[in-house]
Amino acid sequence: MGGGSDGLDPSVLRAELRAHREMTAERFRSLSEALRLQAVEYERRLAELNNAHERAETVARATVSIGKFEDFVSSQEAARRAAERRVEDQLSALENWRSRATGAAVILGAGSGLIGAAIMSALGG
Repeated sequence: MGGGSDGLDPSVLRAELRAHREMTAERFRSLSEALRLQAVEYERRLAELNNAHERAETVARATVSIGKFEDFVSSQEAARRAAERRVEDQLSALENWRSRATGAAVILGAGSGLIGAAIMSALGG
């Protein structure tokens, strides 16, 4: 064996130390690469979350709550019913006017017939 007093060969010890250093260095390189990959993945996930959040905000701005929609529908129905009442009132007023106009025309027609007969009779006809 070599020159150590405890019976260990220094060349063997140096070889083992070198192997241990290489394994340790490789382990640190592997850990560094793993941390880099983890950071890249975290960045990707963060970007994905930010995009999802932006999409959710866009959807939220473009939507209406059920309560607001139901209020809108109710107000539209109330406006429709009010418009229908106004149309019915106008139709009723038109029917009344037509009835009065028809009655007046009948009276005028009858009156003009009597007047015409009187004139014809006065003229000797």
